Amino acid sequence: MLNIKIEEIIINFIDGTITSEEACFLNKWIQESEINKQLFEELTHPELVSKELQKFYTYDEELGWNRIETELAHRKKIKQTNWKYWTAAACMLGVIVTTVVIFFKGNDNIIENKVATVVKNDVEAPQSKRAFIQLANGETVALSSVEKGILTEQGRVNIVKNSEGQIVYQGHATETVFNTLVNPRGGTVVSLVLNDGTRVWLNSESSLKYPNSFSGNERIVEITGEAYFEVAKDPAKKFIVKGNGVITEVFGTHFNVNTYNDEAETKVTLQEGSVRVLKGASSGFLKPGQRAAFSNKSDQMAIDNTDVDKVLAWVYGDFNFDDETLPDIMRQLARWYDLEVSFEGKPPADLYSGIISRKSSLVTVLQILNAAEGIKYSIEGKKIKIERTK
Repeated sequence: MLNIKIEEIIINFIDGTITSEEACFLNKWIQESEINKQLFEELTHPELVSKELQKFYTYDEELGWNRIETELAHRKKIKQTNWKYWTAAACMLGVIVTTVVIFFKGNDNIIENKVATVVKNDVEAPQSKRAFIQLANGETVALSSVEKGILTEQGRVNIVKNSEGQIVYQGHATETVFNTLVNPRGGTVVSLVLNDGTRVWLNSESSLKYPNSFSGNERIVEITGEAYFEVAKDPAKKFIVKGNGVITEVFGTHFNVNTYNDEAETKVTLQEGSVRVLKGASSGFLKPGQRAAFSNKSDQMAIDNTDVDKVLAWVYGDFNFDDETLPDIMRQLARWYDLEVSFEGKPPADLYSGIISRKSSLVTVLQILNAAEGIKYSIEGKKIKIERTK
């Protein structure tokens, strides 16, 4: 066990002197709680450090004490848990900023240039919805076109955006037509409630083709990319998902389908209920906690147990890496941050593990990877070049 305080490890992280052992300890600490994760992101965000450095050099001591006394007078009603959290945050931030100032003391230009460069070259996490619906008649409807209310109408069916930002189909059509929900690279996760009550979450660089109203004895949709389904139960109407040649059949259950073409396999992961999966001559049934993986180059199928929470991390707002290679990780980051990734030389063979919020900026994610194994990266716009340093 490391005999070092967490604030000292974060300081080492910021100035680039963190060791592999410290990086492992830091990663475990971040994963221990949502508060730790939030605190780490706030303390290491480039804009925050830049602002605190500016405050440090323009600080009015007398005015500062007056503000503290005023603030303390209003703190009596604050809950103990919040007080402890913000006190810890303030103390840790003070230590970190002081250390950064000492590290660069005597050269204001270095401080300003270093922080400015990081902020300038950073890529923020997606903040808005880029998704749109391609209607059967060719018309395109952007989800951001209205804050709340009716997006468009198709006969007797209204396509509505509710207060939670979900797309909901209301009514029953006299004629069935197919629409496609498209979520491009760099788009936030979008959710849709189909006409039968089935809920679907769509990851970035993904699409879902579906009818405005289900008819007949089957409910069929098609996907590209990745989607999570909570299928409304209807024993009389089988729900079928098609993607990359893989067919998933259910009557009512929760499952995830990953069909990205740049991955080696198409994967179906079952959270609850039961599903049947098939591709060509291969088929099988899944139990909760199991995953079926189909080769994208053949009909070969393998079923095994898996960590469902890890698979669904994108729905919960996280990246969850578990012994994954850097190319595997960068494909995920490329879709989320809308990046063009290239490697200088042979990619490192190291395996990475950790949970990182998808709200983090690209630089924050890369700094954690860099601290763990040692990689060098350069960012120009949406292009990122990576090379290993050892």
